[in-house]
Amino acid sequence: MNEETYTAHVVRHHEQLRCLARRILGCNADADDALQDAYVAAFLDRHKYDESRASFYTWLYAIVCHRCLGELRRAKTVPAYEHSIILQPEDALIAARLRDRICREVAELPANEAQMFALHDMEGLGYARIGRMLSTPTSTVAYHVDNARKHLRKRLHMEVA
Repeated sequence: MNEETYTAHVVRHHEQLRCLARRILGCNADADDALQDAYVAAFLDRHKYDESRASFYTWLYAIVCHRCLGELRRAKTVPAYEHSIILQPEDALIAARLRDRICREVAELPANEAQMFALHDMEGLGYARIGRMLSTPTSTVAYHVDNARKHLRKRLHMEVA
């Protein structure tokens, strides 16, 4: 893939990928840093892109997701969400605490579970699409998402109880 084609694809999908990075990392600055790193990595490896295996968007989506989850694992910090929805102060506080708690728990999941949970439950992708993106059987994706949900339910229930 030449530089011009690569750039056109990145421009076309930038906002979707930025939203993904922000949802995983929690704030615009971290998302932008991870996204930039992913773009550089993808540009350097663009010769490895195989259109017979996946669309460019799917290929780049997987790179961005890997970069963001790797950053979460390295940092082991809680994403600091910036609120885009206007809520009453007490509702905003409850929502922020819940998001922070969920993010802390997701960060503690095994890498495969965290990645597949984020793609399925946070991004809304289907098991089959995730499987194609990650070269993983659909049944394995479903297994990891289910395990992640069980773990989160257990941990969050213990917090409430």
